[in-house]
Amino acid sequence: MGQKHRSTEAPKRGLARGSVLIAVAVALPAGGCALDNDPYPVAAAANKREVVQPQQTAGASSPTSRETQEALVAGVDLPIPELLEQKPLETVGPANATTEPFNSVSLMSPSPPDAPGRVSTEVVWVDLERRIEQRLRFDPQQLGQVAAQLTARGVNKPVRGDDASGAAAGPQTGLTPMGLSYGVDNRQFLGFWPSWPYTTVGRVHARGGTGTLVGRRVVLTCAHCITDEVAHAYWPQPWYFVPRQSNTGAPWGSLEVQGFMVGSYIATGCTEIGHGWAECVPQDWALLVLKDNFPLGHPGWLGYASLGLQDTINAANKRSPGYPCCGNPESPFDGTLDCRVCGGPTAWTCSDFQWSQPSNCSIGGFEYSDLAFTHGCDMSPGHSGGPIFYDDGGNYYVIGENSVQMCTTCVGAPNTANPNLARRIDNNLYGFISFLRALYP
Repeated sequence: MGQKHRSTEAPKRGLARGSVLIAVAVALPAGGCALDNDPYPVAAAANKREVVQPQQTAGASSPTSRETQEALVAGVDLPIPELLEQKPLETVGPANATTEPFNSVSLMSPSPPDAPGRVSTEVVWVDLERRIEQRLRFDPQQLGQVAAQLTARGVNKPVRGDDASGAAAGPQTGLTPMGLSYGVDNRQFLGFWPSWPYTTVGRVHARGGTGTLVGRRVVLTCAHCITDEVAHAYWPQPWYFVPRQSNTGAPWGSLEVQGFMVGSYIATGCTEIGHGWAECVPQDWALLVLKDNFPLGHPGWLGYASLGLQDTINAANKRSPGYPCCGNPESPFDGTLDCRVCGGPTAWTCSDFQWSQPSNCSIGGFEYSDLAFTHGCDMSPGHSGGPIFYDDGGNYYVIGENSVQMCTTCVGAPNTANPNLARRIDNNLYGFISFLRALYP
């Protein structure tokens, strides 16, 4: 699998690297303008380097240090996206949040498997510190070029971080193809101190859900984990990512989110009832950028890959850990620990602890213009945004993130063995991850 951890977009050209703000074009469409109080005009932002004072224990030679990651991307010209719109950020006030937190269920509706998905390089970038929201459009060829260039340098490879106490994950073999189909749940409680690679997976403290480090400062999750589905706006800030959260245990602390990139999840209407999986699963992704502040060290990150269908199906030991909520009929129950009723004697093992099935889970096929895939990894509310990753000889690569349960007890359903939908890392999403990895090393 080692030759396939890459995007396949054709190269074209790159532009100068930006920093404080994502680099944007100087020309604005009619009706678009920079904010009057913008301290860095968008034209100047492309050539400004971010000035931060990192606080971390890793030495300069550590693979998780900023210095090492900066050296990895040094000299790479990043594409400058076209600025389509810029406006002040509007979020739901804390007192007005209307979606139940941590119960990360979306309002998407079913779509037939062959319905077309929307392929786009138009994204939304939100700077939480400067309180601005920008709508940007990337050139797909430029995005592909920089992804290929960064892949050649190994930017997409996993990096194991600082050690923390915990039992080794152990080999996970065999095949468990039923993801809550027929009512069978194969998940296991990973305990208080899950070890590598689960150290890279954590709890997203926005609306709630699961996320995965795919870079020193970049976390992959889903868009509906950061939105208020009733107010049709982003969840109140501040947001935090807590890698390997185990109840109140947080070996690397609560890492604050500085900004994020998303697709057109809100603009497409995906927070409104009646919009289908074909429209919204392709938009149900988010890349969180963490502040450059790691005083307790760094857990490292998983690699990421854009694989074709057959390679996705054949990838070894696919797993999907997450932080399931209690109180749902499909919440974990392993015969001893029961999260189906909140307040029960063992319900404490949900929400703040990781669960995952111990065996390789299956992949069904690609859907919605190859932007999603069906799978049989056990999941329930709270797993949203969690990774589907595979093992390539001890190197772990993310190939998608959880978005939707198509059904829970799927007796007689067309996707009985693979009842869940993940947003696939396609070439464009691969490019966005690579872009942010280089912009925020």
